[in-house]
Amino acid sequence: MIRIYTSNPSGSDSGNGKNALDPKSALLQSIYGKWWMMFIEALGLVALAVYALALGYLQTRDNSLYTSLPSLSTMTGAFIAVMGIAYVVLSYRIDASWLLKLRGFVQTIIGIILMNPVFAYMFVFMFGFWAVIVGMNLIFSGGYSGKSRMIRIVTGVILLACTFSAFSVEKSAFYFNVFALAFFAFAIYLLTNLIGFRRAVKEKEDEERGFTDYSIE
Repeated sequence: MIRIYTSNPSGSDSGNGKNALDPKSALLQSIYGKWWMMFIEALGLVALAVYALALGYLQTRDNSLYTSLPSLSTMTGAFIAVMGIAYVVLSYRIDASWLLKLRGFVQTIIGIILMNPVFAYMFVFMFGFWAVIVGMNLIFSGGYSGKSRMIRIVTGVILLACTFSAFSVEKSAFYFNVFALAFFAFAIYLLTNLIGFRRAVKEKEDEERGFTDYSIE
């Protein structure tokens, strides 16, 4: 006799919340929508970090702060705007929460502003505001332990240190290295978190999909 079962292996029901995402993954889903958006954003941050290092190198050669800083601001603004538009489109395609929609619209507006060279020095203050808010949240937010907690604390400390450095160091090559370090640090944080996020989403999808079990007697 061949028996076919089409139920979840754990007997869970997708409607009773047993296979819901854990709080950490649920928060990441509300902010980023999909794990691969975190991956794309991390790659963009790495590219910006490399670009900032290149500008720092140019700064040592021709002291071009007044052209290099607007250039970094414009590139960062373009990246922020493109990602913002992507989040808006994604939020409507997957019927995401209002948080993702709001993030996309606000991010797009900020990106467009930073793309204007006139607002280049506003970039420093917006960078500082972002680094302080994110850094403090990473350091003091609860619900994390072990390696995850350590990664959040280290990333938060780096962002806060970069904030103070951006407003205190001499406007030299090191000035751009500060931005590069912050971008690299947050990119690594995203990459380390998307692994668990992707795993949690896959497990949830597998549970909702169920399985077919064939047994022969």
